Amino acid sequence: MKILFIGTDWVQKWILMQCLFEDSDEELEATIIGQDTPEWFWVEMPRLKEYVGDERVAYQQKSLADFDVSNGLNWDAIYITNTEPESLNILLALADAIKFTGPIILASSWQVYGWKKKKRTPIQETDKDLNPENNMAKRLLALEQVMLKYKSLQTVILRYAEVFGPYMPEGSEVIAMMIDCLSSEEIDVYPPPARNYDWLHVKFIYGLVPKLLKRKFIGGGEVYNIGSGEEKKITWLANALRKLTDSPAAINMHLPEDLYENRGYHSLLDCSKAKQLLQYEPDGIRIQSFLEVCRWVEKDLPPLERAELENKQAPALEDTYPTLKPEWGTDRMQIKEEEEDGLSTN
Repeated sequence: MKILFIGTDWVQKWILMQCLFEDSDEELEATIIGQDTPEWFWVEMPRLKEYVGDERVAYQQKSLADFDVSNGLNWDAIYITNTEPESLNILLALADAIKFTGPIILASSWQVYGWKKKKRTPIQETDKDLNPENNMAKRLLALEQVMLKYKSLQTVILRYAEVFGPYMPEGSEVIAMMIDCLSSEEIDVYPPPARNYDWLHVKFIYGLVPKLLKRKFIGGGEVYNIGSGEEKKITWLANALRKLTDSPAAINMHLPEDLYENRGYHSLLDCSKAKQLLQYEPDGIRIQSFLEVCRWVEKDLPPLERAELENKQAPALEDTYPTLKPEWGTDRMQIKEEEEDGLSTN
């Protein structure tokens, strides 16, 4: 099986590794194209090739507009994380013309909906009140509109909740708070603290997407919400991280001027459609999932790089990427909910 990955990001890394490393009798080849290359590619790609075989992973640093598809689309499935709407339209027009039968999946986000005011009413895919608030969300919505034009293809849009996990960008709020917990006297909290987030561990994505990429039929022009089934305030997360790491750091709230105007907003996704049709099984927001990311932040370097720096033998493949098939705990650490305004830091 051959899969074309368009665009590069840290979530796609986990999907790629899961596709390559999972037990399967079928050999899989991956072609990756991306104009903006994340730093982890230069570190991890040689190692990926060493373990799975040089011929199974090909990478080209270019945009989709410059990618040569003159010989058709010689892949079985396509996964898209980021590109230009115009380039995507050309690709899908070609796929439509040659009657491409494989799944074409777009990784989108809850942010195309924008924040919702009615508290704890899960957002459904049928919600037509779409209010993307930043350039990334606006681009994703434009890509979605291109995808939905080609209903004869097996185009599927996955709207992910707020994703977190190992290898996520260091500039993200979750990672910044974890670093504060481990190394400073204060935990800085910037987002509107009175808003509720649907936090989704990346394991739910790499547990679902590889299966979809290998399915012979997944429908066409469908949109699915992929969330955790729960929501928590950013202040809850700050308190949880502090308790997980036994950090003495105080929580420093950077309160916006419109704090009370932000009360009651949420991003909770209704995932019932994905549960029914994709056999998606969310498991809520588990504190131990954040603990795993804390441990990754604390260790800082991937296992292979640590082994090389310490001049030791590299670990076995199953020890190198342990989160691919984790033994997730079932116990939840009980973290006291904040007061209604979300400002408690006790």
